[in-house]
Amino acid sequence: MWNPTNYFLSCWCCSVSYSWRAAVVATSVILSQIILLQRSIIVHALRDDANQTLLHALSSDSVVLITGAATHLGSQLAIALYYTYNVSQLILIDELGSNDIYLPTNHLMNLDGAFEEKPTDAERKRSEKSLASFEIKRQRIFHVMQTVKERGFFYKVDFRPQLPEYSETKTETLSTFSKRAYPVLDMIFQKFDITHVVHLDDEIMNPNVTRIISRKKEDDRMGMMEGLLDQLRINRDRKGTLPHFVYGSSSEIYDDSVGEKREDWDVSFTPQHSARGVSKLLNEVLAMSYNDLYNIFSVGLRFFEVYGPWSSPGTSIFEYAERAVNPDVPILATNEIDLYSTRDYIYIDDAIDATMAAMQFCSPIDENVVINVGTGKGRTIPDIAFMFESFSPRRNKKHQMANILDSYQGNSKAYSTRIASTERASYLLGLEPQVTLSEGIKRTLAWHNDRSHPFQDPEDDRGIGDAGIQSCHPTDLECLNGLTVFPCASECARSNLCQHSVFDNIIHVSRSITRSCKVVMYTIDLEKNANSITSSLATMSASREQIVSSVSGSFCNIAFVAEGSDLMVELKQRVGISSEINVEDMLVDMIQQGREIKESDMLRYGWWTILPLSPTNIEFDRLLPKLSPGSFFSSKYAIFINPNSSIKDTNHLMNQFHMKQGDNQGSTTAMMLGIKNSQVKNRRPRHLSASLYIQEKMYNSIRIALQEHLDRRGNIDSSWMVHSLESDGAKGLRCDIHGEVLNWNVTEVDESIDFILSLHDFWNSALARWKGQGRWWKADKDKSAVEKVAILSRRERAVVQLVPNDLLDVIVIAQQ
Repeated sequence: MWNPTNYFLSCWCCSVSYSWRAAVVATSVILSQIILLQRSIIVHALRDDANQTLLHALSSDSVVLITGAATHLGSQLAIALYYTYNVSQLILIDELGSNDIYLPTNHLMNLDGAFEEKPTDAERKRSEKSLASFEIKRQRIFHVMQTVKERGFFYKVDFRPQLPEYSETKTETLSTFSKRAYPVLDMIFQKFDITHVVHLDDEIMNPNVTRIISRKKEDDRMGMMEGLLDQLRINRDRKGTLPHFVYGSSSEIYDDSVGEKREDWDVSFTPQHSARGVSKLLNEVLAMSYNDLYNIFSVGLRFFEVYGPWSSPGTSIFEYAERAVNPDVPILATNEIDLYSTRDYIYIDDAIDATMAAMQFCSPIDENVVINVGTGKGRTIPDIAFMFESFSPRRNKKHQMANILDSYQGNSKAYSTRIASTERASYLLGLEPQVTLSEGIKRTLAWHNDRSHPFQDPEDDRGIGDAGIQSCHPTDLECLNGLTVFPCASECARSNLCQHSVFDNIIHVSRSITRSCKVVMYTIDLEKNANSITSSLATMSASREQIVSSVSGSFCNIAFVAEGSDLMVELKQRVGISSEINVEDMLVDMIQQGREIKESDMLRYGWWTILPLSPTNIEFDRLLPKLSPGSFFSSKYAIFINPNSSIKDTNHLMNQFHMKQGDNQGSTTAMMLGIKNSQVKNRRPRHLSASLYIQEKMYNSIRIALQEHLDRRGNIDSSWMVHSLESDGAKGLRCDIHGEVLNWNVTEVDESIDFILSLHDFWNSALARWKGQGRWWKADKDKSAVEKVAILSRRERAVVQLVPNDLLDVIVIAQQ
């Protein structure tokens, strides 16, 4: 018969040889686990009571606070709560790992644009890892806020008390908080009536970063877990309410020995623990302590290996999926260690189901409980790799798993076994994992495959199409899972998954009539009451006429206007066309019949060739040709200009566009756009929509996280833009901008352009530092006012030129 006393004594003896601090922790943990075991038996009995109710059920009135909101679990939980329970408010906290971002800035750039010293391999790897982690967190939290919109409130903050960045001098004392600190966490609890708290953030982040840790006995310092627990106590004293508290623990608290399934109460402290495992174990001890001292109930979830879409770079399944997308590389690296250790892999959807069930679990004796979250089945790394290979076979025989295992030189014995015992999760939470490992691998690979071809159809769906976005409806955002669906008329659209727009037919006309044009200039005015295009007015003053210019060619100046506009009515009357005739349909019919369109078939206004269409949503419709001209014209270059603006000399404009870059290394210009004159930069007050407000707030959070590495210019002027239509890098940049506008659902594009340009420039700076090459686009000694921004491109070096409007005599004739 099992004797708890003997078990306790044996563990004490093992621990005391390690350190006395470990022994104290072990004592607390073991005693608490014995109590938990006894309480779980009582809970099992009381759960049979038919009158048992859940006092913390999730509903549309729920207000949920999630820490670690940009983590894999946190981001997916926020979205699941929005779609499943339609919760009222989501308070999202994450530090985004900005304290851990590392760039080897000590390697200064000399006058020739090259770094004086190349970073070491260790520095480069550390930098790559920190930036990859930050980027996936940025994308996750953007996806969350784009989904939940006004219901989300994001705080980019490390909420541990007494960090100077988020502290103010206060005189009052809040429990154990220092008199000098007034934490942002307390402000959040005062501002919102929180019903549920889910703590998923990690205490242990980058061990290379120095943390602010008290070295004085009299100073009060707290970690995240203690800060949250104490805040819950304060909130109960202040408001009389106690939010339901769930926190994430980890299977890393278990030792790494080879054995059977890990029971929920089977925990011991041994030297084999990881730093993260130790921190999670201490969180469980703190939760138990606050339950005993202050009667604060909590549910701890020991997550095993969670995988699926949106997982983190560096995790095994993420890396295997990235390699599996490319059939020409091996899925498994030959230097893998710990190859045959057994782990319990649970798909993200099942982990989220467990979390939402825990958020509504209420113990009848109001005592803490800790629950394993896994499948109860173990798999090795080769098992996982073989599954990926079954969906995405390797082309080269030497890359196939069977051959790689034959050449494997490592230990073929299992190093450790970590499999969850799932009886408690099944009984208390009703958790029965629904996604098999094979199906989860298929979905994960499909997600990675879709992301590797964001602006085109995948070359081969690898038999996983039914698990990817090809199975989604274009408006089903939950199914799309963060991937953008473009209008069908966009150059960024997939042929088998796109949104129809008013341009679907007219683009065939515009491409046909611009075949002989090297440069196309175009404008868009879809207002119904538009009776003119301002830049082409015949009644303009002589001084204005001198600064207006067009490009050469019969059909190389295109104006998209509304079919039912006052301007179209006037033009039809001028040439004797019946008002009943739809000119757009007439032109499209000519193209479909293979007829050549002649000048006599087109309507003209000044130098503009008129292409009419029937807009449905003017604000959004007008953005499509502006941001995605590649599918509209057959020319090499396209100049967009607002109908209320004009350019003095388009030849001078194109000369600036083709100007040789100072680095002398073959870089090209992908895009050119304006910079507002300083005296008119903030001329008009802005009225922000809810979507634009959220977008700008999130952009500012990222800029704060990256500190001086990501600037906001604030003076971008997209009233005119020059596009290169033959550059892959230029297309990728336009698709990034267009996708950003669509995802945030905004109609003003300058903020999106500014942010995407800064992001491209930031990543190019990082790549240049890693290679020790310097920022080549900054190397020229040109002292002009033109600013150059490097863009990411696999095949070429490309820049965006930001040119002051007055340098090119761009005139805004009338404010919109």
